[in-house]
Amino acid sequence: MTSRFARAQARLHRVCADRLSDAVGTFLSPGCTPITDLPLMVDRNLEYVGPDGSFMSDVVGITFNRSDLASAERGDVFTIGCERFMVEKLISDDGHMITAATMVQT
Repeated sequence: MTSRFARAQARLHRVCADRLSDAVGTFLSPGCTPITDLPLMVDRNLEYVGPDGSFMSDVVGITFNRSDLASAERGDVFTIGCERFMVEKLISDDGHMITAATMVQT
């Protein structure tokens, strides 16, 4: 049984994800049923910080709510409209929201 606080926190994360999402997509993983109508936050301006400083990268960050999708692995695909984004690696997971670094497939 979950506490009132846990239910309120889950509701808060759901509302935030719904308000901040700027796309609705589908998640495809080999051997699994596709997950459709997934609210996604897409960041096309990810910045890479390395030993030579920071620069813009061609990586696209896709953030999703853990309650909608438990995780993603390298090789999984998000589709948004006619664009396909292949997951390279997970770059952030705070227990509620997960961000995957993806590459656009042509």
